[in-house]
Amino acid sequence: MGLNCIDHGGQGRALVMIHGFLGSGEDWLPVVPSLKEHFHCYTIDLPGHGKSDGIKSPTVNRVADVVYCTLKNHNLLPSILVGYSLGGRVAMALANRWGEELSGLVLEGAHPGLTSFEEKEQRLVSDRCWAERFKAEAAETVLKDWYCQSVFSSLSSEERALLVQKRCTQNSGTELADMLMGCSLGAQENLWSFFEKASCPVGYLVGEYDRKFSALKEQLSHLADIRTATVMGAGHNTHRDNPEEFTAALLALGFVIEFCQ
Repeated sequence: MGLNCIDHGGQGRALVMIHGFLGSGEDWLPVVPSLKEHFHCYTIDLPGHGKSDGIKSPTVNRVADVVYCTLKNHNLLPSILVGYSLGGRVAMALANRWGEELSGLVLEGAHPGLTSFEEKEQRLVSDRCWAERFKAEAAETVLKDWYCQSVFSSLSSEERALLVQKRCTQNSGTELADMLMGCSLGAQENLWSFFEKASCPVGYLVGEYDRKFSALKEQLSHLADIRTATVMGAGHNTHRDNPEEFTAALLALGFVIEFCQ
């Protein structure tokens, strides 16, 4: 199957953006105009999100397979992949297997994997609870609690309310539950070693106010030749919180500019 892929135009090398859980390709629209000055921009809807159908028994690797097939079908290889959160984990899994077919990989607040059995079990229990709620409860009720998690602490009450309103009508609760459990960080392959053997250049972006992923960024920067940047005035979702600074940080990674020349 193929995923919904939108061509936004632009000039230069292909830049393909993959959103996070609950989102869609439309989430990238605030940064598309500025990025089109440097890249030919595309967005993809993950399975069960936006205008893409769900897939049976999704996992991060299976979703990466479908994204890879979508890139092949649209002649988007080589390209630079930019992935946010879940989209970043999917992009990482794709690059782990087909990195030589990419021009680069940019991860925005994406986790390479939990390292202990206890952490994985704890995450699976948490995600299972959320998945059951997405199946059984009204979307608005679940989303109000979802966006109160610590990773979204930088959101104002107004921003949180707008996100809840926007997400309420976007996706099927059952498909979201399937994606959440199947692609749980607790079930994901540990990809920390990917950074030491990556066959394409890798960059990592994190928001100024995102403490958890800022600490992770520091860990990654000591592991391998990974280029990092901080998006000022932003929390976990940097391209939504501060589109202008996100674009500046992306370009500041340097290797992206090199590929476009």
